[in-house]
Amino acid sequence: MKPAPPAWERVASPTPGAINAVTFTSPASGWLAGESGLLRSTDAGLTWAAVSSQSNKPSYGVSAVDPLRCWVIDSAAINRTSDGGVSWEPSLVSVPEGGRLCVIQMLSATRGWVVGTGGVLYTTTNGGIHWTLVPLSTTRTLRGVYFADPSRGWAMGDHGTLAATQDSGATWTVWTFTGAWPWNWDRCC
Repeated sequence: MKPAPPAWERVASPTPGAINAVTFTSPASGWLAGESGLLRSTDAGLTWAAVSSQSNKPSYGVSAVDPLRCWVIDSAAINRTSDGGVSWEPSLVSVPEGGRLCVIQMLSATRGWVVGTGGVLYTTTNGGIHWTLVPLSTTRTLRGVYFADPSRGWAMGDHGTLAATQDSGATWTVWTFTGAWPWNWDRCC
């Protein structure tokens, strides 16, 4: 007989504001992006500490590939660290005026994707030093991006917008729901 899986345990929020994203690279090492800034845990989320250079700035998205390398979105900027958050460097990304980045997914230390308002989709092949805009046939806000493997990925957004690739992002097919959309996602990004 298999033992029962551990039960979920409710814990107090480590931040006074909203939690926007969380990622773990191991059972112990995690990062949390929130309205009050970026937090880091090294004990499976039992305790969280503010990342000093990123604290007090709202963070909207976070992705990490190991305990040292992490990328965080704060509105129209992407910052990256390779030393566990001791130091941070800005990435070169050109977000349209008034635009906002929402979600980031790094597939490896070099390859990643970011989505945001206005239907923007950016990709990097050099660890986020530079980001390249990927043209899509939508201007609707994209609020999620997910790659199952390096070839197959999806970006999701407002009004049922879905973009899909099967060739590592070389080409994208975009579908958009055209009827009345019953949900309001304004809070998400």
